Amino acid sequence: MLNRHEALRALLAVGLRATPATAGTVTAADGSVLRWSKTRRRPTPTDVRRELDQLQVDERLIIAVETASPSLVAAASADARIVLIDDEAQTVWLNQCPLPTDDTVPPPTAPTTKGPVPYGQYAVLRALLITGSPMPQTKVAAATGLAQSSVSDALRALGDLVERTAAGWQVTDARAAWDRALLAPGHGLTTYWWSDRPLTEQAAVLPAEALISGDLAADRVAGWRIPEHVTAYLRTGIDLSRQPFALGDACNYTLSVTIPADDTIWATAAHADRPGTADPIITARDILRTGTTGDHREAADRIRDSTLRARAQEGGKAR
Repeated sequence: MLNRHEALRALLAVGLRATPATAGTVTAADGSVLRWSKTRRRPTPTDVRRELDQLQVDERLIIAVETASPSLVAAASADARIVLIDDEAQTVWLNQCPLPTDDTVPPPTAPTTKGPVPYGQYAVLRALLITGSPMPQTKVAAATGLAQSSVSDALRALGDLVERTAAGWQVTDARAAWDRALLAPGHGLTTYWWSDRPLTEQAAVLPAEALISGDLAADRVAGWRIPEHVTAYLRTGIDLSRQPFALGDACNYTLSVTIPADDTIWATAAHADRPGTADPIITARDILRTGTTGDHREAADRIRDSTLRARAQEGGKAR
């Protein structure tokens, strides 16, 4: 399947401006809803029929593939509810008609994984790393936004990385727990934008619910390098084309906006008590994902050292 951001660029190239609304839908300029195909491989005729049957009235189905099969082309030509993006043919099937696109949509670069991502485990580690003193399970649940049963499952799965004391749960090795927490994938629907305005001004156009991560967030926590990008998370999509932004791509952008698959990031950000800023572990992870200047590893390490130092000081006061 095709990278969703690049699929949106292909739609824009044929005149369909679609703005991410949720992780699974986009909204067209006329207010209509388009749903992304949930099939992780190239859909079969059975897959297409099943997903069409699940559409609500007036909804359409986006199928974005590297190479469209004859059956997909036939389906798109027969059913106006199907929006088919065919990378190899550089064609978008819209309203049963093939439209050429000038943009070349590259193949996906993010690896696919099997099974659900253990977001709860990563969230629990982040909550325990942010706090220097042991946490009762009820407080871990509040700090992650997870149900207590999910917290219990996560703690059990984390094994020797965590331990239970009389005062509550804590990590056994902060460095090892930090390294594990950094492995949380940044899955979600991301759109990329470019502007020549200062990064702080770019971030200022985002709604109040936005969480700033990566470079710009690091500048607030342990700033020492010039930020490269604005990395932001939103619960719903936003169309910045009416602002002084142009649609970019993963290689050329100044601001990225992601609707994350992991919605625990808002709870752990609140737990870290930095309004509008992602928690320090998510911030460090995103520096490592987006940095290009060669010193991003050092920047992430500074975030880690600053966080663990503050954590140790808090733990000392608690004792």
